[in-house]
Amino acid sequence: MSWNFRLVREDDIISLREVYYDDVGNPEMVTTGEVKIYAELGEDVVWYQEHMSKGIMKPVLDYPFTGPQQMELSFE
Repeated sequence: MSWNFRLVREDDIISLREVYYDDVGNPEMVTTGEVKIYAELGEDVVWYQEHMSKGIMKPVLDYPFTGPQQMELSFE
């Protein structure tokens, strides 16, 4: 399993989410809320900035995914 940040469209709303993929690269899980950063200013924020900017440059994913398993992960 792998994950990254992606823009996800659910209904008419697009938000930045964490998306988890199966072993062959199909999206199968997504966080229930938009991404929030709880980190001290410094290296942690730089890491998030780099990885989030990569996700914003990729195509928007439509949710629910059409893969074999669809799950939402709550990170509240």
